[in-house]
Amino acid sequence: MARSSTKKSARRSLLALIVVILGLGGLVGGLTVWGGGSTTPRLGLDLEGGTELVLQPVLVGTEKINEGQVNRAVDIIRQRIDANGVSEAEIATQGGQNIVVSIPGTPSPEQLDAIRKPSQLRFRAVYVQALDTNATQVNPGGTATGTPTPSGAATTPATGTPSAPVTGTPSTSA
Repeated sequence: MARSSTKKSARRSLLALIVVILGLGGLVGGLTVWGGGSTTPRLGLDLEGGTELVLQPVLVGTEKINEGQVNRAVDIIRQRIDANGVSEAEIATQGGQNIVVSIPGTPSPEQLDAIRKPSQLRFRAVYVQALDTNATQVNPGGTATGTPTPSGAATTPATGTPSAPVTGTPSTSA
C-alpha cells in the first residue's frame, strides 16, 4: 500500500509541475502575441550600436561657458530625450562645452529633430546684485517698543437669559 501512495504522490507532483510549466509558457506566448511583447530582448547601445550626436553651444561675442551651465544643459537635454521615449540614451560632456548624446538603435527623424532643436542652447551672463551688508536695520531684534494703547471703546457683555428657545430648521438660499 505504501508503494502505491508514493507513486500516486509522485505522479501528482509531476502532473502539477507540467501544468505550471505549460501555464507559464502559455502566459509568455500570450503576452508576446497579444501584449506587444517580443521573444528577443532589446539590445542596448553597447550591443546594437546606435546614433551619436555632438551638440555645440552657440556663443555670442566673447561669451564663456562654465561647467554649471553645461551641466544644466545636459539635464535639460536628458529630460527632453526621456520625454520622447528614448531608453538607455547616454549623455555626457566633452571638452567642457560639447554635449555628446548616444542613442541606441535607429531613432526616428522626429526623435532626432526633437534632440537637435533644443540643442541650440544660448548661454547668457547673469549679473547678480550684492546685498549691502552695512545697511541699517529698522528693527534688528524683532521686538516691539513702546506701550500698548487701546484702539477702541470696550463694550459691556450681554447679561440675562433668552426669552424663548430658538427652534427651526436651517435654510439655504441659492
